Amino acid sequence: MLTANKEYPKVWLYLQNIPDSRLQHIARIKLLSEVPDTEVAQECQDMNWGVFKPLLTDALIDHLHPIQVRYEEIISDTAYLDKVLAEGARKAADIADVTLNNVYQAMGFLQR
Repeated sequence: MLTANKEYPKVWLYLQNIPDSRLQHIARIKLLSEVPDTEVAQECQDMNWGVFKPLLTDALIDHLHPIQVRYEEIISDTAYLDKVLAEGARKAADIADVTLNNVYQAMGFLQR
């Protein structure tokens, strides 16, 4: 639940009469967009879920768009992916070798 904040008194006045479940959704839209707090609160305070849901969905899609673009760049660069996978495999093998050698030593086997 939101509490009063001296820095945002206007927002608090708008939000104090909104049900908690709606506050959660307003907070999500605010986190996902560049829209000022008071504007989000005013715009959303009287919306029903049918109107509010597409607004929240659009804010989420807009927020995730740069991540999706970067994902597409990475997934299409197979040389980069091969390099990252090879480096990760090498690091994992180095760690596993140390662990395995410790086990061999503890059990009295010859080390690799």
